[in-house]
Amino acid sequence: MVGLMIFRETAAQGNQNLDAAVNRVETNLSKRMVTIEADVKRLLNFLESGINTSPGTLPPDFDFTAFITNIKKSAKSARSVVFEVRSSQSLEGPPSPTISIGALDETPVPNLSPPLGGPSSPTVSAPEDAETPEIDFPLADLQTLPTSIGEVVSSLDPGADLNFLVIQKWRDKAAKRLAERNYAEAKLLLERVVKRSEKSYGNLYEWKDDTTKMLAISNCHLHRWTEVEDAIATSFNGRDEVLRSLAKEYCAENKTNEALKILKIEFEGRDETLSSIVTDLCVQKKWDIAVNFAGIDFVGREEPLEIVAAGCQQNSMWAEATKILKEILNCKLVRKAQTAETLHALANASLQQKNFTEARDWCRDAVDRRIATVGKSDILFYHTINLLARIYLGDGDPEEAEAMRSLLPQDLLDGILPCGNAY
Repeated sequence: MVGLMIFRETAAQGNQNLDAAVNRVETNLSKRMVTIEADVKRLLNFLESGINTSPGTLPPDFDFTAFITNIKKSAKSARSVVFEVRSSQSLEGPPSPTISIGALDETPVPNLSPPLGGPSSPTVSAPEDAETPEIDFPLADLQTLPTSIGEVVSSLDPGADLNFLVIQKWRDKAAKRLAERNYAEAKLLLERVVKRSEKSYGNLYEWKDDTTKMLAISNCHLHRWTEVEDAIATSFNGRDEVLRSLAKEYCAENKTNEALKILKIEFEGRDETLSSIVTDLCVQKKWDIAVNFAGIDFVGREEPLEIVAAGCQQNSMWAEATKILKEILNCKLVRKAQTAETLHALANASLQQKNFTEARDWCRDAVDRRIATVGKSDILFYHTINLLARIYLGDGDPEEAEAMRSLLPQDLLDGILPCGNAY
C-alpha cells in the first residue's frame, strides 16, 4: 500500500514537472514563431513593393542571419517538447530509449523523471519572460538549415546549384582580371554574372553589391561614365570605393568639373582622396586646377593648401594665391595658430594686384601679429615693416613710406631689403 502511494505521488509530481517544462518551451516557441512570422511578412512586403530603394538588397534593418538563427532555435524548442515527453513516459525501468529522427542522428535522451521511491523535486516556476535553457541536440537536419539567401534560392531549384557554381566561377575570374587591370574582360564577365544571377534568382542575390562595385570600377577605368554614374545613384556596399576611383579617374582625364561634383559628396575616404589629388596636381605643377580642389573643405587640407599657395606665388598667380591664402588663414584661426606669415603673404599678394587698400589692411594686421609674437627687433618684424613701406609708396604716399623705413636698421636700408624690391 505504501509503495503504491509513493508511486502515485511520484507520478503526479513527474506530470507537474512535465507540464511546467512543456509550457515553458511552448511559450518560448510561440514567441519565436511570432517573430519569424513578422520577419517573413516584412520580407514578402519588401519584395512585392518592387524593391524601389536598391534592387537586389534586403530591407536595411533586416538581419537575415538572426532570422535563420531564430528558425533553428524554434526547431530546437520543438524538439525539447518531444524530449520532455519521452523522458517522462515511464517512472520505472531503464532510461528512455534513443530517439531517431530521419535516421540522421541518434542521441540517448536522458531520463528526467525522479527515481522511483526517492524524494521528489519541488516544482520551480520560471518567470513568464524567462528564456528556457534548451537541450543542445546535434541533429543533422538542424545543421542543414540555410544560412544565406543563395542557399534558400538554391534549395528551391534542383538545377540552381549548377548556376551558382558557374556564377561564382565567373566572379572569381572577374576579380582576377580586375586585379590585373584587364578591365574590359572583367566587365564582360561581370555582365554575364548579373544576367545569369537575375535570370536564376531575380534581383535578390547575395553577391549583388559586390558585383555592382566591381562592375562600376571596371566601367570607371574604361571611361564608361554614364554606366558608373547610374551605379552610384543607388546605394550598395562598396559604393565609397567606386566614388574614390571615379574621382581619381575624372582628374586623370582632366574632367575637373565632374571630379569636383563627386568630391562634394560625403563618402568614406573622401578627405584622403582630396589630399592625394591636390598633392599630385602640385607635383605636376597644375596650379590652376589644384586651386579648385584645394578650395573644397576637407580634413587635413591646410598642408596641401600651403603647397598650392607657394606654387601660385612662385608663378605670379596672385589672384589664385589670394584665394588660397584666405583659406589658409581661416584654417589657422580655427586652430588658433600663428597668422603673421599668412597675413604678410596676403598683403604682398594684394600689393602685386595693386589692391593697395586691402594690402595696407593685411599688412597692418601682420605688423600687430609680429609685435605680439617676435617683438620689434626681429628680422621678421623688419620684413613686414618694409612691405608696409612699399605699399605706401605704391599707393602714392612717399611720405608715409619714408616714415615706415625710418623704423628699419641702417644695414637693411643700405641694400639688404631695398624699398623697391618685393619680399
